[in-house]
Amino acid sequence: MIVRDGLSVRGLNTAATLWCSAAVGCLAGVGLFVLAVCGTAGVVGANVLLRPLGRRLDREPRGGAEVAADYHFEAVCLEAEEARIRRRLVDALVRPGHQLRSIRSQDGPQPGRVTVSAVLTAEGTPGRALEEAVGSLSLDPSVSAVSRSAVPPRGGPEE
Repeated sequence: MIVRDGLSVRGLNTAATLWCSAAVGCLAGVGLFVLAVCGTAGVVGANVLLRPLGRRLDREPRGGAEVAADYHFEAVCLEAEEARIRRRLVDALVRPGHQLRSIRSQDGPQPGRVTVSAVLTAEGTPGRALEEAVGSLSLDPSVSAVSRSAVPPRGGPEE
């Protein structure tokens, strides 16, 4: 399984080794034993020789430090369900590394509808958590629209 956590990716070597092992098995299965042995030696050699390089790269600090980014969420819901949707939005967005900066409601695009919007600051790349929040709200029957977008970075010192 390949897992991405912020700027870090784990399991890539294992996944590549499994695919190579399958290829070596196919070679052996069709009777190309010499190629299967060469493939086995190549996979084992790459894993053994490249492991120290991988470990050294893991220890070195990365030049691209993760920075905080702002995200804007909107959910259009039934007016009678506004308080519950606000609570669900807060519950979905408040996580470690996330800071809920604001949440507000305003009249929606149609009578009887309310637009609940929130601004969130998240460190790193919180892709999966934000997608889960949008997905969870979109399944609610009282919600007619959900969106999220990255807020452009604020300007420099002159602001």
